[in-house]
Amino acid sequence: MLYGSIDDLWIDSTGTCYVADYKATSREKEIELYPGYQRQVEFYQWLLRNNGLRISNTAYFVYANALATGNSFSNRLEF
Repeated sequence: MLYGSIDDLWIDSTGTCYVADYKATSREKEIELYPGYQRQVEFYQWLLRNNGLRISNTAYFVYANALATGNSFSNRLEF
């Protein structure tokens, strides 16, 4: 069984859908998009196409970089 859960689906005026995936981190270095992220959205695109939606080959990553302050993560990111 294959399954997935998208973060967001954007739809333009023509009815074409775009997968949007949100990422959050806290880094001082340049933010990297890992190869697994691309595979993840391609899998979502495949699932959505197989459910009858018109899905664009273009996907969007919305990346939030939190402040690198504090001594621990404590399940909280501040932006």
